[in-house]
Amino acid sequence: MDSWLKMKATTPFPIENLPYGVISTPSEPTPRCATAFEDYAIDLNELQRDGFFDSIPGMIDGAFSKCSEIMGLEVNPNWYYIPSVYNGRTSSLRVSGQPIRRPWGVISGPGASSQATWSRSKRLDFELEMGVFLAKPLPAGQILDIRNAKEHVFGFVILNDWSARDIQGFEMAPLGPFHSKGFGTTISPWIVTIEALSPVECPVSIPQSPPPLPHLAWKGDSSNATWDIELSARILS
Repeated sequence: MDSWLKMKATTPFPIENLPYGVISTPSEPTPRCATAFEDYAIDLNELQRDGFFDSIPGMIDGAFSKCSEIMGLEVNPNWYYIPSVYNGRTSSLRVSGQPIRRPWGVISGPGASSQATWSRSKRLDFELEMGVFLAKPLPAGQILDIRNAKEHVFGFVILNDWSARDIQGFEMAPLGPFHSKGFGTTISPWIVTIEALSPVECPVSIPQSPPPLPHLAWKGDSSNATWDIELSARILS
């Protein structure tokens, strides 16, 4: 992409990747939206005040073996057919760098006769994932056509789904995790837009087996069915 701006040779936020986040400053402590460019945070509230967005119509209105090993659970058949999701609390979201407190919960040892106890988790775990920010709601009762899915995605963050495995193992059946995965979720501070990921669009490298049901099967160009994104994690002690 051409730009009249003089850009650094190496930066995570060039003109092709303008992520979104929330900032505050000593002179204006009210949180507001911003975008990042190189080493700068651009205050979008100031641009909006100057009428920069007024001409845009509608903008203002508008892991299988570990499962059994760690928690004594088997992989259910529905894992292969539907996305595995559950609800969390927005109050538990934390930006990267903020502390996470080790949770307390009800824990039981192996065996049906084991006594349940109230205890601090001793098996705190992390999960390296990607979080998705949705920006275009569906009318009530309408089913999303997967061909239009990208229109509803605003962008992505790196996400750490903190998990208390000993609490999760006891509360998992029959309704799934609650306290064990709802006490804290860490996300990266900048939202990378879906447009910024277009250079790493790619075909699916490993076919799903069994194949996804029709409403979840990608129907567009196979060359851009997913993204080639590499993530890694290190434990520092």
